[in-house]
Amino acid sequence: MPVIQWEERMSVGVYLIDEQHRELVGLINAIDHAVDRGAGRDEVSRYIRRFYDYTTTHFKTEESLMDHATYPEYFTQVREHLDCSLKALEFHRRFVEESDFDLKAFLDYIVAWFINHTVGIDQTLADHLLKRGLQDRMR
Repeated sequence: MPVIQWEERMSVGVYLIDEQHRELVGLINAIDHAVDRGAGRDEVSRYIRRFYDYTTTHFKTEESLMDHATYPEYFTQVREHLDCSLKALEFHRRFVEESDFDLKAFLDYIVAWFINHTVGIDQTLADHLLKRGLQDRMR
């Protein structure tokens, strides 16, 4: 069973962002699946790195759609994105350097962060994009 499942409440109504969110859900589940089946450290490391790389790409996409002058949560969003990216990078570093790294703690963190972020502040982004007429127009 997947560690996280896509739910419509995570949607912001912009096709590109929602597809990227679905991809992140898939990456989180891929990490969990690799751990469950006892994949080697190299494979798990590649998944963690891919998750970090993809979050960076996704956050740039979201931030490119934000208008910092009219979106009141702009700086909060950017800070949360930066915090997540840095945490993922730190987890990756620790996984590579520490033989007893706690992958469950990493998975717990990214699952909780993703859910809280998408159903929380990302919903303010959805409202902002709706006001700017960008929802459902970015296919």
